[in-house]
Amino acid sequence: MFVRRTVPLAFPRLRRVRGRRRAVAGVAALVLLVGCGAGRDAGVAFENAWIRAPAPGATVAAGYCDIVNGGTEDIVIVGFAGAERVEMHETIEQEGRMGMRPLPRLVVAAGSTVALAPGGKHLMVFGLDGGKDRTTLQARFEDGRIREVTFAVRPAAPPG
Repeated sequence: MFVRRTVPLAFPRLRRVRGRRRAVAGVAALVLLVGCGAGRDAGVAFENAWIRAPAPGATVAAGYCDIVNGGTEDIVIVGFAGAERVEMHETIEQEGRMGMRPLPRLVVAAGSTVALAPGGKHLMVFGLDGGKDRTTLQARFEDGRIREVTFAVRPAAPPG
């Protein structure tokens, strides 16, 4: 029986060297790929994420969290998904009246924290099921990455 071999039996050491080179090249490529993605969002954290439960009969709620960028590069969030619609807003005062304006993008500088909080920057979540105690939204970054964020759904404070 004839078996075709890529390296003659007279040179078994050469075959081992080629195999090692392939293994080393594969490991190096894997390290580079993992390193490229991990460096960007390894320092990004979404902390204290919560959504104020919608009023009875309503499906719109406000969402809040602290976005911490512990990395060395600025990050840009261009939106959130996971509900019927999610919008980023900023509360502003104009001519003595409070209002909201949409935020098309949210920049979190390297080494800083941006607070999404009542009375400031926040999320408006449309189509929220107020009967759940948690909901997951997906933060979309400018470079195409997506990060899931779990928000606790808390009841609204009683009036008065």
